[in-house]
Amino acid sequence: QLEEAQAALKEASENADNAMERQRERGMEAQSEVEALRKQLQAANQDADAAVDALQTQLEEAQAALKEASENADNAMERQRERGMEAQSEVEALRKQLQAANQDADAAVDALQTQLEEAQA
Repeated sequence: QLEEAQAALKEASENADNAMERQRERGMEAQSEVEALRKQLQAANQDADAAVDALQTQLEEAQAALKEASENADNAMERQRERGMEAQSEVEALRKQLQAANQDADAAVDALQTQLEEAQA
């Protein structure tokens, strides 16, 4: 019985040693897997940070371009408004000149009509 008990104890001890070795190997594999996943996560976070930075830069550039385009449009509209007002003033001055020329022409016709009537008389 003692020998059987010793053999059983030896077998149980070997089984325990084997189980502990397998557990240690699994732990090392899990540790390696965790480390690989940690590195993947770190790389993914760096990629995400780079993408966010690139998008932020693009957004800032787009906002600057939009601001510039808006200012250019405002300036163009202001110049157009000023040109319109200048054209309106010019049209008004030409209208007055035409009116004065018509009055002068009417006066000249009246004077010629009077001279003609006097000459006929």
